[in-house]
Amino acid sequence: MKVTFTVPGKPVGLNSAYKRAGTTKGRKGFYMTKAAVAFKEHIRARAMLADRPAMAAIKAHGGPYFVEIETYNCRHDADSPTKFILDALEGLYYENDRKVYGVIAHKNKDDLGPRVKITVGVME
Repeated sequence: MKVTFTVPGKPVGLNSAYKRAGTTKGRKGFYMTKAAVAFKEHIRARAMLADRPAMAAIKAHGGPYFVEIETYNCRHDADSPTKFILDALEGLYYENDRKVYGVIAHKNKDDLGPRVKITVGVME
């Protein structure tokens, strides 16, 4: 059982998703960039549109899960968007990404433009 969907646009890597906030009341913190927030929302929207019955069945299974991520025309390392994407899918396909036991990341070139193809499934 698996679901595949595509998210158009340039993926956000984990290193560029967060910026240092500076000093607030003596504390240093980080915040998620506007580009990262938008991309995370875009991932979640595309995931929900993909196949709701399959998404519910995958989540109900309880894991373990696998995720395959294929980036196209991305400047990042192949694994850079991985953690960010796994976090974005929490609550939709699985409660916590600790249940993801297998991750495959591919980096590709293609003239159609930047995008991310994501497959989420149950390991058998």
